[in-house]
Amino acid sequence: MKVEVEKQPDSVSTLQIELPPEQVAKEWNAIADSFARHAKIPGYRPGKAPRRVIEAKFKKEIQEELTKKLVSKSYRDAVAEKQLRVVSLTNLEDVKIDDDKTMRFRATVITAPEFDLPDYKNITVQLPPLEVTEEEVNTAMEVLAANGAGEFSAEFLRAIGRTKKGGDTISDREFSGGLASERAGRQEGRLRRHFARD
Repeated sequence: MKVEVEKQPDSVSTLQIELPPEQVAKEWNAIADSFARHAKIPGYRPGKAPRRVIEAKFKKEIQEELTKKLVSKSYRDAVAEKQLRVVSLTNLEDVKIDDDKTMRFRATVITAPEFDLPDYKNITVQLPPLEVTEEEVNTAMEVLAANGAGEFSAEFLRAIGRTKKGGDTISDREFSGGLASERAGRQEGRLRRHFARD
């Protein structure tokens, strides 16, 4: 199999693929034999019609079957051979089978862009300071309590810089099972996300 790759702008590549006559002829013969076994040709018993009669009557169908089998397989082989990182196949065209059984076709593909990755590990990122007011904490706690959070762990309250206040329920246990504890765990997670927003 011969493969030529023509790279174009915007990560588009065109593959010109040519299959040797031996490979095409082998597959052609296998498909023609299959047709010969099942074809009903007037004047011949099933499976006994000569090859030239089968090929003359079913030439178009044999070519279609051959194209389906060989184009798909050879396209995948060509991509692997040229080590292309294909994102999508956009077009298969100009499929031709010559009289000597050489097959040619063209495939247009979009490949992953090639670029050099910079040294990103030494890039520093400045995050804005996150300040949460006592009023925001109280509002969020009231919303969670109204939604049935029920109780918050002492560790969580310490993490947000708050101690037990009137009306707060504190639990030192792990949230590990039961519908009520699952709900409380979800509410605690929402509160954490609420305070993590910019």
